[in-house]
Amino acid sequence: MFAPPYDSRPAAELTIGEQYENAAGVDGSINSLKKDGHYYEYGVQTIDGVDEFSVNANQAVIQVKLTEERKLFDSNRNIIPKETDFKNRTDRYNLQFIDERWKIAYSQIISN
Repeated sequence: MFAPPYDSRPAAELTIGEQYENAAGVDGSINSLKKDGHYYEYGVQTIDGVDEFSVNANQAVIQVKLTEERKLFDSNRNIIPKETDFKNRTDRYNLQFIDERWKIAYSQIISN
């Protein structure tokens, strides 16, 4: 999604509403990266623990501790340090059950 060929189909499969717009909307991350010729490469991506999980009808909330390694490159394959990191953080995801699957409606970084 966030590297050539900048395929927005995974965003449509995994997200909805605000989260979809942030990723694949006209002013979303995918189009912004494509326009600038920038792209991400990911290394380590792990879920280290679940702090919270609740379901109410077709809505759910999950809060997870995760580790993520990412590098942002410009069109000349130079690393952009400001958006390159290796972090342990806590994220919260609001999910909605739609079209027979759970999709991310909103996400929030709780702590870096």
